[in-house]
Amino acid sequence: MLMQAPARLAAFLLPQGLQLEALSGTLWQGAAARGTLWVDAQALGLGRVTWRVSPWSLFILQPSVEVTSEWGGQRLRSAVSFNGPGRLNIEPLQAQFEIAFIRKMLPLYVGGRINLDFSHLTLEGGRVQSGDGRVQWRDAVWTANSGDVPLGHYSVALSGHAGELSGRVETVSGPLQVSGDLKLMANRYSIDLALSGPATANRALGDALRLLAQPSATGFAMVLSGEL
Repeated sequence: MLMQAPARLAAFLLPQGLQLEALSGTLWQGAAARGTLWVDAQALGLGRVTWRVSPWSLFILQPSVEVTSEWGGQRLRSAVSFNGPGRLNIEPLQAQFEIAFIRKMLPLYVGGRINLDFSHLTLEGGRVQSGDGRVQWRDAVWTANSGDVPLGHYSVALSGHAGELSGRVETVSGPLQVSGDLKLMANRYSIDLALSGPATANRALGDALRLLAQPSATGFAMVLSGEL
């Protein structure tokens, strides 16, 4: 009876902020025609969502779920295991989405596509505890009233444990050259970046950068820190 439990029962087990509609299949292997993730009152459409629960993971009290979602150019593939109250292990995590969703939560006038590729990621109490992977910002642009300003392609290699992650920012290509380091420590962050290249000569972009960075001999120096 448990193995044939209908997928609609999953609606009662979902974490807060995740909504699934038009469910089919079983609780152990099912699908939803539409999925929505709510973050800070902002909705992220997940499109079609499928999942498969590993029955053997229940015997070791670490439920594991393989999840995929697809909506247009947006993709997500991951395996999530629950290791105690508030602790999640994600191995692996591969995702692709437009940066427009981030713009709903933060006043960033940028565009492009974000790619995530992590071999593992551990969260506890909603905060990252450890991880090893890469974040890519592809086709990055700065959106201005006069038109988009191309920035380039960027890559950040992230790794760390015990609640502290560090990353190295590198420019793959583009008119705005960015390099430097960033750190995430519990609920705090620090950024130390050097920005240079022909894009810094754009007057409108330069005025925007001055709100966060200081002019330097080669362009701009961005040194920021604070709480998340």
